[in-house]
Amino acid sequence: MSPMSAITLRSFTFIPSIMYRIQCMLLSMNLKMQLGPSMQQFDIPALKILEALTTKNCQEEFSQESLETLGDSFLKYITTQHFFVKYKHQHEGMLTKMKKNVISNAALCQLACSNNLVGYIRSEAFNPKTWIVPGVGYDICDRSLRKLKSKRIADSVEALIGAYLSTAGEQAAYIFLKSLGMDIEFHKMPIERVITIKAEEFINVKSLELLLDYSFNDPSLLMEALTHGSYQIAGTTPCYQI
Repeated sequence: MSPMSAITLRSFTFIPSIMYRIQCMLLSMNLKMQLGPSMQQFDIPALKILEALTTKNCQEEFSQESLETLGDSFLKYITTQHFFVKYKHQHEGMLTKMKKNVISNAALCQLACSNNLVGYIRSEAFNPKTWIVPGVGYDICDRSLRKLKSKRIADSVEALIGAYLSTAGEQAAYIFLKSLGMDIEFHKMPIERVITIKAEEFINVKSLELLLDYSFNDPSLLMEALTHGSYQIAGTTPCYQI
């Protein structure tokens, strides 16, 4: 008979799972260091980085889904603001096109590849039977390949944005994007609007405010939202495409 109890022997079966989790946490910490000095000022837990790198296919108790949604929304907001400020007089179609070129899956995938982020993405469920102990089986690791779609890579970038945003705020998420090489500016101050006309002369502001159940500090915004591009009268506000 074995000198060890069955319960003790059974506990040994958890060792691969424990070692794998430690391995993943160390990789997350390594990624934090890899992002460069500008990101070291933000104290983001390694577990949050791990969550951002974990796809739904891993069948973990957490995944990147919610962080991806948050990061995607912030990315769209910050790029929209950037192009709106930089190209104030361009119409909506051109601004949308420029924004799409920056936030497309292909563009985000390129950023991830150029910054060596792809290797950190977790896309498969842990299998103790096929798991290779770190430091063992270099030849096997060298011959192994993973196929990741560009969308999955882009989703992971958005999830990392969400991780920094939810943990350290907008400035951290913005600096993360800059560290990846995204050439955008983040304008935190309100944009000054120079409007010389009175919206009340063109629309019924009070009636519309009652309908919307909202009071506008700047009624010209309401007028602009209702002005079509074909309405060209000197002295009026820009159209809603701007």
